[in-house]
Amino acid sequence: MRFRRMGRAAPPSDPDLRGGLLAVVCLFFILLPCLMLSTSLYRLTSLPFRLPGASADASAAGPPEQPSPIEALQLRLGAGGMVLRAALRTSDVTAMAGQGVWNETPLPDRDGRPDIAALRARLAQIHRLDPAFLKIELLPDDDTPTDHLVLVMDAVREDQDGALFPEITLGSAAAGAAP
Repeated sequence: MRFRRMGRAAPPSDPDLRGGLLAVVCLFFILLPCLMLSTSLYRLTSLPFRLPGASADASAAGPPEQPSPIEALQLRLGAGGMVLRAALRTSDVTAMAGQGVWNETPLPDRDGRPDIAALRARLAQIHRLDPAFLKIELLPDDDTPTDHLVLVMDAVREDQDGALFPEITLGSAAAGAAP
């Protein structure tokens, strides 16, 4: 004889999984449109870059570039003329960056005006050492006339053969007196 307890039903012999599956399907039908509406439709972009040693064909990349033989270039404009200072990298293998040798070339005024021909000749020599180096720092004294400064800036920028040092930084001679 079988007795049944009160309030409890007998477990079903064949469980029905349709109810649980229906709940999951309904969740996706509600969740999927919400996610689609909340995402932005902008295309994701990335910036392409290449690491020095990460290329697939490393042998085609060649050896690393050598540093410029010119570390810094300064032109000081004073009352008696100009002084061109070039920090040139030594060829010593133990030398580090910033240990260049400063070469100074005095360029006296001619007839009370800057000697542009001598300046361009010396800058052309320096430019031939490294044509990719384009920076020069002009350091005028406080009493340098404006027309002299403009004349020198034009001469430094280019000569008859093309561009020399078009990236000009203007500083103060009192602040840039020592390297």
